[in-house]
Amino acid sequence: MLFAFIARLWVCKLFIDYFLGTLLTKYAIELISIELTGSED
Repeated sequence: MLFAFIARLWVCKLFIDYFLGTLLTKYAIELISIELTGSED
């Protein structure tokens, strides 16, 4: 029972880390592209 609880927490942590990582990566890419296009003007 304890193992199942820990496993569930671990899976949730993996999902949250992946979700946040994906969002931060997209945000960073957008910021960088905006910086690059802004410097060209």
